[in-house]
Amino acid sequence: MTPTARGSTTCRPALKAQSQIRPIYEEIEGWPGSTRGARSFRDLPAEAVKYVRRIEELIGASVALLGTSPERDDMVVMRDPFQD
Repeated sequence: MTPTARGSTTCRPALKAQSQIRPIYEEIEGWPGSTRGARSFRDLPAEAVKYVRRIEELIGASVALLGTSPERDDMVVMRDPFQD
């Protein structure tokens, strides 16, 4: 597949194609404060929810687990990652 103005859908385009790819930058509004300690989607600021939804849209898949800090317990389980 050759790179297009909208991007490449392959993970590893050929070396020549890689040299022709240009990043697409998108600015997304941030949110004040920390998400540390959030354990449910309802605990997140609205801007963070919009960010996650945009990532899902871009990658074409839903998020299963969402880390909200470096701590292992600060995890939002969006859906069971082991079920289809």
